[in-house]
Amino acid sequence: MKKNHRLASFGTVLVSILILITLSVTSHAGEQFKGPVRFAVIGDRTGGHSPGVYKEIITEIERLRPDFTMTVGDMIEGYTDDVAQVRAQWKEYLSLLKPLSAPIYHTPGNHDIWGADNEAPYRLYEKNIGPVNYAFSHCGVYIVVMENGRWEGNGELPPEKIKWLEKMLQQGKDAPYTLVFLHKPFWFESLAQGKPDPLHMLFKQYGVDAVFTGHYHLYFSGKYDGILYTSMGSSGGSAYSKLTGFKYHFAWVTIDDKAIHIAPIKNESILPHDVMTADDLIMAKRIISDAWRAKSAIEVGDDLTVQPSPCPFTIKNPHDSLPVDGVLKWKIPEGWRLEPASIPVQLKPGEERTVNVQAACHGPLYPAPRFSLKMPFKAERTYTLKRGLWFKRRAVCTRAESPIVIDGIVDEKELRKKGETVFFSKKKKGVVKKDDDFVFHLSYDDNYLYVSAICREQESETRLTGNRKRDQKTILRDDHIGLLLAPPKQSGKEYRSYKIMVNPDGSVFDQELIETGVHESIRRTDWDVEALIATRQEERAWFVEMRMPLAQFGVDRITPNESWGINIRRKQSDPRRVENWMLPFAGGRYYMGSLYMGPLPR
Repeated sequence: MKKNHRLASFGTVLVSILILITLSVTSHAGEQFKGPVRFAVIGDRTGGHSPGVYKEIITEIERLRPDFTMTVGDMIEGYTDDVAQVRAQWKEYLSLLKPLSAPIYHTPGNHDIWGADNEAPYRLYEKNIGPVNYAFSHCGVYIVVMENGRWEGNGELPPEKIKWLEKMLQQGKDAPYTLVFLHKPFWFESLAQGKPDPLHMLFKQYGVDAVFTGHYHLYFSGKYDGILYTSMGSSGGSAYSKLTGFKYHFAWVTIDDKAIHIAPIKNESILPHDVMTADDLIMAKRIISDAWRAKSAIEVGDDLTVQPSPCPFTIKNPHDSLPVDGVLKWKIPEGWRLEPASIPVQLKPGEERTVNVQAACHGPLYPAPRFSLKMPFKAERTYTLKRGLWFKRRAVCTRAESPIVIDGIVDEKELRKKGETVFFSKKKKGVVKKDDDFVFHLSYDDNYLYVSAICREQESETRLTGNRKRDQKTILRDDHIGLLLAPPKQSGKEYRSYKIMVNPDGSVFDQELIETGVHESIRRTDWDVEALIATRQEERAWFVEMRMPLAQFGVDRITPNESWGINIRRKQSDPRRVENWMLPFAGGRYYMGSLYMGPLPR
């Protein structure tokens, strides 16, 4: 029975084969079950069909290598007296089946054979597909296919058709499994609504296990007297998907020695093994790491605005054979101005070009403008590169004129006398405002870097803290201050920064972050900051002082006017009160602000 019914050529020979299958059913209906048996069921292709869907479903079915495939009808649009047009439709349909390596068996639908007295569609169906009503057996699974598409209910079916069906069921009564395929689901109008159904009585009498139908372009199922009923939806025809949540689909049926298992599968779900190869992934990672390079950052003023400034960057096509042909589009939030907002980008393989934009901001800094550009990583597949505008806030680290005592007592008036203080900024729904709830001061001398912080709060009862073990993750849920520091003069691919979090009890969570590429980094959790830390808690405020040796950051001595990387955060117990000086609070050269070592740069 494992004949190849790819239907590459159709004529008298194919019709004869299908007739032989029907005639030989008596000798095979009682054969032993040799499972499991696996086959696909395709829904309606036509009735307002969408080109390309059926072909894709055929391709997906072939990837699963079924024992055979069934249809439930409506393979062509039909409903025309133009014989040449009908022939062309069948030719087109049969060409879609060429990928199938296993047999396909068809159930005629009302779009395939129409008109009770119209012989032309009937004869064209027989010539192109084969018998209209037939039965066959496969490894102990007995299948009966009967046309019902030219009638509107069981009561309209001709008596000779019912007699033929009963005869076929009688011949297969000893089969381990019996299935029936029809196009129109008359059972939904009768059986499913508690009304008598004469076909169902036959199915019960002769031990039918499952019935498959189509026509409604909507998947639904039921089980009545132990018989599984399944009505297939669309495999390319107009589809009604709001109720099911899926539109185009086919079904995968597995029959084993225990039961029949039916799974509807949405189209575009069965992917080829090489849908993503290692080479594809390598190329996508090259796009991520190499396609964008910022040349310089825009500096944010002390008033949290950006004056009109150039922001040049490079776009490179890292692919060695595919060109880039797309449009770089900016998403520009309220408060920002950026020109041009879209830029056509055509790049040959390996080509690089500089892109110049002009940006200004007199509103919230966040969210910041971001662009997107589709770049191919393989034929007909693209990765959407997304990058944000690179800008930096500025903080100043003043030189300490005398040794600083680390005791947790922070005098804000004295801090102001010693130089610039970093005032924090809130982010609330993308709006940045100046706020004095968090005051942060940095200073240095020949050997140390100093941090002083004041954390005010309206209700101390909400403060979450405790004496934790070092690097305990609970610290990240506590109230805490966070500091990211990156030493100067890092020009290589690797970019090192140091994350230090301190809660009100002085417990520390720290890591060394090593950026090895865009969105690629290594976290060294075994790194511990060498620091003298003192904290103090009052009813509505808590204070932190830190003294950190410069040597642990790979710096022997600070040079005035040099620039470190910095970011700062304060977290309070309320999840909504996480305030970052720059977003995101992450290590990496494009996420850090600038920490100038006093005196101020001129």
